[in-house]
Amino acid sequence: MDGNERPVTIPLLTLALAAATAMMAITLGDHARLVGHQELAYAVAQHQAEQMTTDCAAGDCALPAGTRACRIGGSALQVTTEMPWQPQLWTGLTPAVGRYIVHLEIATNPLLATLNPCHA
Repeated sequence: MDGNERPVTIPLLTLALAAATAMMAITLGDHARLVGHQELAYAVAQHQAEQMTTDCAAGDCALPAGTRACRIGGSALQVTTEMPWQPQLWTGLTPAVGRYIVHLEIATNPLLATLNPCHA
């Protein structure tokens, strides 16, 4: 080399670093979107649980359409929702799941009698 030539490894290292940086950015983006969708799913589950307890207090203990609910023990209600989304890289992160658990004051609440036990 006469001093004006760069070794071939510098462009390759630059390309590898750029690829690793892009991959990390996509990964962090996927995880950030997952957290957002999980928080949304949790909020939906919370709303559905509140709606169910309000409706049951008014005499209608039927589950709203699309609601997945079960009972934990003798006094807790668990509502689960799923939010589909499209990750760019980590497809195993979908769907985002939100679970909301309500401990009911009275173990003989009629809402609990309509639900199956939750699976472990």
